[in-house]
Amino acid sequence: MSLLQSLPLLVGGVTEPPLYIGLAATFLGALSGSIFSSERKFPITGVLAIAISVGLGGGIIRDVLLGVVPVAFTSVWYLPIAFVAAFIGFFFASLARLGNILILVLDPIWMALFAVIGAQKALNAGLSPFAAMFIGCVTAFGGGVLRDLLSHEKPELVKPGPINYAAAMLGSILYVLLVYYAELAKVPSEWITIVFVFGLRMLSLKFGINAPQPVDLAAKLPMVGPAVAPEKHARKRRPDELE
Repeated sequence: MSLLQSLPLLVGGVTEPPLYIGLAATFLGALSGSIFSSERKFPITGVLAIAISVGLGGGIIRDVLLGVVPVAFTSVWYLPIAFVAAFIGFFFASLARLGNILILVLDPIWMALFAVIGAQKALNAGLSPFAAMFIGCVTAFGGGVLRDLLSHEKPELVKPGPINYAAAMLGSILYVLLVYYAELAKVPSEWITIVFVFGLRMLSLKFGINAPQPVDLAAKLPMVGPAVAPEKHARKRRPDELE
């Protein structure tokens, strides 16, 4: 085999994380998607589409951005794992009754796993740490966004509410900081990231902490505020004043 023929195999071997991490993320993501679909009484085709999208969507987008054949199509394990998770959510109605609780628990875990996988694959491919952070976010967000779009719902990514996607984004940044800058070993960095994302998500739900929203600091400046937001700085009329 020539060097050019073996190059794709070498690249795939270098950039591919341990199989068990990818399969765990795929299974948990697909299970979350199948429970999400079962709660909405989607037919079998809908459950399969949502489960596969959540379990494999982020990874496919990641690999396309990295310029490699998606691992979901080159490995014999990923699609069967997604199908198994889809049928678990479809046939076991008791899971659907606990759907909200399960999704709250599963989402931060699979998103953290995908963030770790995406960031590590980008680093192994020789990309900059900032690019790795971005790829980690895309991998974590992709499946959830596809799920919401297929379900004809407003993507949770852009909705205000408890910290979820923001936790995955911070997890991607944290993982790159630990591995690239602090030079910590990959396995403890993975666990730290997963615990961080899961803990942040659970704390936000318990204490009602929402993801930060835009703050118009310009309107608070005494010299700029009246010009950019005059209605906020207009003098309030007293009840006895005439129109």
